[in-house]
Amino acid sequence: MANPGMRPEPHDEYPHPAGAERNFNESVYVNAFDTRLGMGGWMRMGNRVNEGYAELSACFYLPDGKVACQFQRPEIASNEAFDAGGLHYEVIEPFRRIAVRFDGELLLLDDPGVLRDPARAFATAARALARIRWDVRAVSPAHGGEPTSPEGEERMLYGHDFARGHFNQHTGTTGSIEIGDARWDIDGYGWRDHSWGPVTGRRSGPTVCSSLPAARTAVS
Repeated sequence: MANPGMRPEPHDEYPHPAGAERNFNESVYVNAFDTRLGMGGWMRMGNRVNEGYAELSACFYLPDGKVACQFQRPEIASNEAFDAGGLHYEVIEPFRRIAVRFDGELLLLDDPGVLRDPARAFATAARALARIRWDVRAVSPAHGGEPTSPEGEERMLYGHDFARGHFNQHTGTTGSIEIGDARWDIDGYGWRDHSWGPVTGRRSGPTVCSSLPAARTAVS
């Protein structure tokens, strides 16, 4: 992992001691897309322990064009794990393998555009129980970390307002997505992200992640 002026160490894969800042946030995110099936999705857990809750997001794009998703703010009392509201993120081997699972209810949306009005989506959407099991493996080195020098300060991902520590990595994922009575066994590629520290802003502009053949993934 050649990141001049940055510190991506194995212990950075795990939760960090929370600072005193109210806006301290530690977030893990993973996505995966199986081009053979024409489906994929993403899951995120953001611990905002000094505010007493986590941000849980899960969203899956199904082969028939429907979307299955969930957004919650489950209560948490510590930053010792990424485990709340049915979403569990576990480091099996730092920078090599992650296990992610979700057990809970998802909203089923025939028209994803209804998410422009979240209150309407939550009030009217059909729902189904889901069981997600992903085994996520590295297909590239991790990029980024926490700055340890002036050079590193200049290389901070997304600037100084979006968490001081931040790395990402291209990944391959196998596993299953079960929603109601339907099940898909996936084998695809994607990207994961881990950040920690006070967050005073959000990254401007979209993140575009393209899953390409032969284990290549492009992110911009």
